[in-house]
Amino acid sequence: MPANTISRPFVGQAQKKSVAEKLATRLYDLARRLDDRPACRPTTGQPGATPVRIVCISDTHNTSPSDLPMGDILVHAGDLSQFGTFAEIQAQLSWLASQPHPHKIAIAGNHDLLLDAAFVAAHPDRELDRPGKARGDLEWGDVRYLEHEDVDLTVRDRSVRIFGSPWTPRCGTWAFQYEDAYAPSGIPPEDGSIHPGYLRIAIMTDVRRGNV
Repeated sequence: MPANTISRPFVGQAQKKSVAEKLATRLYDLARRLDDRPACRPTTGQPGATPVRIVCISDTHNTSPSDLPMGDILVHAGDLSQFGTFAEIQAQLSWLASQPHPHKIAIAGNHDLLLDAAFVAAHPDRELDRPGKARGDLEWGDVRYLEHEDVDLTVRDRSVRIFGSPWTPRCGTWAFQYEDAYAPSGIPPEDGSIHPGYLRIAIMTDVRRGNV
């Protein structure tokens, strides 16, 4: 390439947007509309109040990081485990419960198979639901689990509402998957309709985690 030539996309004829670019633009517009909904609670608190510090981690996949920063709320936003077995998830829950954060939240990911009752029932051949090692046998300690629901936490006399959902668009054979409403084109419908799961999120929510 000649030294005085500037590579694209800075010069040249305008090109037709790719499907990915169109999707990104539509999703950005959708996110803006959601953020503009009325009646959202202010998160700044009273003047001079100590900020609420939320530490968010995800995709630990059986690992237990030893250098987590301190905070008021620790959120694990999905994929505690690698293969979703009882032993893997229990080890991760025990590790989470041992952390010094006053409030701890766990949300499942698509790898956390045992936590998806429908997935377990549909795949009895997998080593997931065994006597003494079923979802109901897990020991959560002080970890609060959110499965498309919210919880109100009190931090220094301030209320913080957190919503968590494990659901993701289908990709392979994993847990907590729904059929992608945008398939096969991958482009959101022109009317801006969204997955109905969003309708269950309380408007006055401070922190949301979900892929619906």
